[in-house]
Formats: sequence, C-alpha cells, structure tokens
Amino acid sequence: MLPPLTVAFIAGLLIGSQISYFPLSSSFLLLLVALAAVVLERFSWLSARKATWLYGAFVVGVIYWAVVVNLFAHGPMAEHSPDAQMTGRIVAPVQLTPDQLVMTVRMDGPIDGLEASTHVRLTWRMPERILFQGDRVGFLAPLRRPSGSLNPGGFDYASYLERQGIDMIATVTGSDAVKFIESGNVHAIHIAPGFPESVVT
Repeated sequence: MLPPLTVAFIAGLLIGSQISYFPLSSSFLLLLVALAAVVLERFSWLSARKATWLYGAFVVGVIYWAVVVNLFAHGPMAEHSPDAQMTGRIVAPVQLTPDQLVMTVRMDGPIDGLEASTHVRLTWRMPERILFQGDRVGFLAPLRRPSGSLNPGGFDYASYLERQGIDMIATVTGSDAVKFIESGNVHAIHIAPGFPESVVT
C-alpha cells in the first residue's frame, strides 16, 4: 500500500506546484482525479478504503506544496518602511513598458540597518517621465525582500533577483512617486553585482 500512497503524494506535489501558475487547470485536474477515484470504486477496481487513502495522499501533496513550500521556502517577507525619502542612482538599463518603469537603484546610504550599497529593484507604475541609467532619483516606499514561489524545473524569481545582486524590491504608483534629482550624463555608474560595467554619456 505504501508505494501507491507515495506515488499519489508525489503527484499531488506536482499539481500543487502548478496551482499558482494554472489555477483553473489544476482545480479541474483535482476534480478529475476525484471522479476517477469514484469510478474505480464503483467498478470494484479499487476498494472504497483504498481509493480514499490514495486520493487523501494526493490532496495532502497538493496542500503541502501549495501552502508549506510556497509560504516558507523563502522565509517571511521582511518589510522596511522608511520615514524619509530615499535617494540613489540607477545602475542598470531601465526596463520600459507602456505603463511602468523597472529600474535597479543603488541607494546613497544605509536603510534601517541595511548596508549602504543596498540595491533596490524599483517598479514605477504610471510614470510621468522616462528615466535612464545613471540618473539620481528619490522615492518613498515600503521595501521587502525578494520572494517568489517554487516550481520544480521551473523559474525561481526570488533566487534570480538575489543572483543579480538585488537586496530589496519596491513598487510605487503615480506621476510624482519618483523624484528626478539629477541626470547621470556626467556621472560614472556605480555598478551593481552582476551588471556589465558601463558609463552613461
């Protein structure tokens, strides 16, 4: 009985890992497995007790991955809410989309006990202007550690940001959420770990 239960639990882990990406498909598959268990029991291919145990192990696997792994794999999301406006320089090419800018900002000074060289991945929604690598900016926003869900053989966003040297992430919204302080045209860039060395001219 143990090997089938183990297989059912592993299958549940696989489905649980996909819930955050394909919630409707995963929910439909859960229902389909339940119906399959009922059909197998009705045709006496499985006893009611065995079908219940197998489906229970499957559901436990789903819950274990969806709750335990996703919530605790990266620990709690530590947040820092500075009282004063933070300033720093953009140290990587700015990613531009129709409604937001994504930039990596090296902070000018320490933030709530963090190192002075803290790098923040800042997302500015509904920006009023275009910013460039090398520009010095100011903003006020809660900071949090990179986090993300795990996916077997898939993409771990939190680990990706950490490998890029990103210490914290923040999101601001509104035309005045980010203050332009000075252009980076005449400043050499302080390069963040993992970014190619360059100077904005």
